[in-house]
Amino acid sequence: INVDTFRFSSAKVDKGVNVVEIWPATPDTMVLGDTAEKQITVVDTSTGGLHNTRKQDLKIYPNPTSQKLKLKSNQWELEKLTIFNDQGKQVKSFSKPAQSVLVGDLPKGLYILKARLASQSLDGAVITKKLILNR
Repeated sequence: INVDTFRFSSAKVDKGVNVVEIWPATPDTMVLGDTAEKQITVVDTSTGGLHNTRKQDLKIYPNPTSQKLKLKSNQWELEKLTIFNDQGKQVKSFSKPAQSVLVGDLPKGLYILKARLASQSLDGAVITKKLILNR
C-alpha cells in the first residue's frame, strides 16, 4: 500500500504521533486482503480562526530585549516555553513559566520561541514567536 494522505472526520485518535492499522476495503466495506500499519501525525485543523486569536493573545515584551522577557496571556496558561537559536538548536526551556523569564545569558541574535499551551481545550497547541536579543 502506498498512501500518504489520511483524513479522519470522527476518528478517536489523539493529537500527536499515532500508529493506525489500515484495511483496504470496497465501498460496501468488504475487506480486500492484507492490512498495513502506518505511523501518522494527527493535527487538529478544526480551530478555524482560533489560531490567529491564540497567536495574538500571547504577548512577549519587550522585544527586542537584553535581560528579561515578559509573557502575558489573558486566556491560556503556558505548559512549556522553549527557545531555539537561529540554527534550530534548543538553548533554553522553561516548564510552566512565570510571567517573565531571564534570557540575559544568551548571546545577542534572533531566536524562535515556542510556547505550548496547557488549557484543557487547547492542550498541546503551540504558539511560535520570533525573539530578538540585543545588548
